[in-house]
Amino acid sequence: MEFNVIDLQRYFSFLGLEEYKLILPEPSLDTLQKIVERHALKVPFQNVDFQTNYYLSKKLYSKADWDLSTLQKLILDRRRGAICSETHFLLEAALSAIGFKVQFLSAAGMPYHPDKRRAHCSLLVEVESSYYLVDTTYSFYGARGPLKFDFNTQQETVLFDYEKYEIVVGPSYYQVNAVFEGKAQPLFYFLRENGVPVTLDREVMISDTITKMYSDEPWSFRDGLILIGGPTEDGRSYHWWNYKEQKGYLLRRSNYLSKEERAVFKDFTAFKESVDEVYEIKVPMRLQKMLSLRPKL
Repeated sequence: MEFNVIDLQRYFSFLGLEEYKLILPEPSLDTLQKIVERHALKVPFQNVDFQTNYYLSKKLYSKADWDLSTLQKLILDRRRGAICSETHFLLEAALSAIGFKVQFLSAAGMPYHPDKRRAHCSLLVEVESSYYLVDTTYSFYGARGPLKFDFNTQQETVLFDYEKYEIVVGPSYYQVNAVFEGKAQPLFYFLRENGVPVTLDREVMISDTITKMYSDEPWSFRDGLILIGGPTEDGRSYHWWNYKEQKGYLLRRSNYLSKEERAVFKDFTAFKESVDEVYEIKVPMRLQKMLSLRPKL
């Protein structure tokens, strides 16, 4: 399969949108909402494969790892979940094939710092002269729908009548927050220039991600935590293992309920078994210890 070819029939079956297999949907807001919701629910965030390849197999990442044939095997066939760039590259290909105009946004976790390397990937989607931010996989807070975005004023989007997100406009960047019980939780930011977001093409996005992977800059996603989870049919669920503390954690929130359920895994085996039960993702026992030896380009 060529790099930029997606099997839409296979993708729609994976999402459970069988009606789209019969008649290709129009690139409308309704279509975008349905696809983003199903994609967010079907593709959890997970960096288990990334750390397994990176540390245990000493696998050096290259452009081929973002080839659509590779991504479809990982996400559609193996149903493993993915890191942000993998899931959003697949989503971008599907939306573009339907007829949406989609661009990449290079983002980084808050707080803002002008010299921070950015490796989180979000999407900017144009629908009938309006713009929407799409980010299904920012850890626990991945959005199950597109967020309205007009570039110049702060905007709030409420999804499913109980999940609120806001995009805050700064002088040189946009900040995305999740809002729970009236309190904003800063998530990530992407750059702003001349009153519009800075977008990147696919090749630059891949290059920046690889550079971040092999930099000496501290990065908890790579060095400090195992992360698995995101939106679910009945709320949100998120597992993580903290290498420094040698403890694991579960955070769960049910739809419409502000109360969060928290659990602590005091050993790696219990954490591993819970992840396998909830996500059917095998976590290698060798990932238990703090990882320090990074492969070099």
